[in-house]
Amino acid sequence: MDEREKILKITQGLTNILMEFKEKSFEGTKAGDLSMQFFHYINMIDQLENPTFSDLAESLNLSKPAITAIVNKLIEEDIVYKSQSVEDRRVYFIHLTEEGKKVSSVYQKGYLDFADYVMNSLNEKELKKFIELSEQIISGGQKKK
Repeated sequence: MDEREKILKITQGLTNILMEFKEKSFEGTKAGDLSMQFFHYINMIDQLENPTFSDLAESLNLSKPAITAIVNKLIEEDIVYKSQSVEDRRVYFIHLTEEGKKVSSVYQKGYLDFADYVMNSLNEKELKKFIELSEQIISGGQKKK
């Protein structure tokens, strides 16, 4: 098995482990009806704390019509609702419903459970190296010679 195949196998393995933690976390929520991309949108709405459509479009680097379609889907799923600004009636804010807050929370829990799994799988030295290498990969770091 060459290095590329090993990296592919490792990536698939880590992804499968992460997905298992996420699936366990989503039990009892409406999350099963949504694609993974929607979880990213829900998490962003939560992080931005009741953003406007423009705020969300800018943060996700999407058009306002795309955000409208996303928000409408999330409204249908009872994940978000929108409210009109009192100061500017053209502006709407996006809020998470209680179900939306639950979905966002379990989305984060899946990552936290995965992080705990990694931490419990490695000793301190291995963990530091894992973090160092992962940060380098994520940042598109230069190969060290």
